Amino acid sequence: MTEQAVDISQRSPQVNEFEFGHGKFVVVRAMPSGENEVVTGEKQRPIVYLPGHNLNPRTGVAKATFDIQQIANASGSEVLSFVFLGGRSKSVEIADGYPDGAKIPEYYRDKASDMLEALRKMREEGKLDGEPLDLIGYSDGGAIALTMVEHYPNAFGNVELVNSVGIDGRSTIGTAIHVPIELGKVATGWGRQRGGTPIPKGEKLRFEHNEGERMTARQKVQQLITEERAIARSHVQTLIPHLLKRNPQLHFGIYTTDNDSIVSAPRTRSVISSLLQKGETRVTFGTTGWDQHMISTREDRRGSRLQDMGGWMRGMRQGSIGNRG
Repeated sequence: MTEQAVDISQRSPQVNEFEFGHGKFVVVRAMPSGENEVVTGEKQRPIVYLPGHNLNPRTGVAKATFDIQQIANASGSEVLSFVFLGGRSKSVEIADGYPDGAKIPEYYRDKASDMLEALRKMREEGKLDGEPLDLIGYSDGGAIALTMVEHYPNAFGNVELVNSVGIDGRSTIGTAIHVPIELGKVATGWGRQRGGTPIPKGEKLRFEHNEGERMTARQKVQQLITEERAIARSHVQTLIPHLLKRNPQLHFGIYTTDNDSIVSAPRTRSVISSLLQKGETRVTFGTTGWDQHMISTREDRRGSRLQDMGGWMRGMRQGSIGNRG
């Protein structure tokens, strides 16, 4: 296998740039390739994908382009994602106004608010078809996904949470022990398989840099600290039953990894199940089958895990995944 660089000049032509009160970001979009498009009597609604942390804005657009193409091909529908380009609020103070004891850092609230505003503006300009949308949140993207749904519950139908932080009820101290280790691997370009074996040369997926988006080592460290603190302070599991009451059409698919060092799979299922009303059928649980929290920098693993996410969403739409809560 030869080393692959994703050229951002070949990305989807639909790239929209926005700048609101909390910073600049772009929306990247991808359609499924012809052989992967689902042919049904009705058009598949778009999926919004919220990834985990991105500690290097210079590779963000290229990375998002690769990622959403995998999900689009597996799900058979258009996928949108957001790339934040720096200059954002770093506040991890807990925001006011969330119900049932939910703890959401202002950092996540501001991201959610900006993304919802971008989606609203795209609909107004005819660049995005209607509602509801489906939503996939991975890692801290899961906590942000729940925040977005809380702000605008009727905008979404199926919500898939994959290794989502903030929903297992773990103490902030316990989470904080593991998060810096995992994020540090990403920040330093750590390229080893589980167990410490280096990824063979040519199998690590490399992304081209975006022009003009640079990040110093100091900025990377500061961003790492912000991400770690935001993850450790998030407690959003109580939003799930609250949102189910607000939107009768909402469905959740919750996927966890058995040996995840950041998000406890057994605790997640136990905590969420204890919050649900008896007989609730709009929450499904599943396991990823992965060997770690991260989706990997290795080309074959990253692509495969993103395709998993798209496949799970297709399954949610067909009502055929996981075990009912």
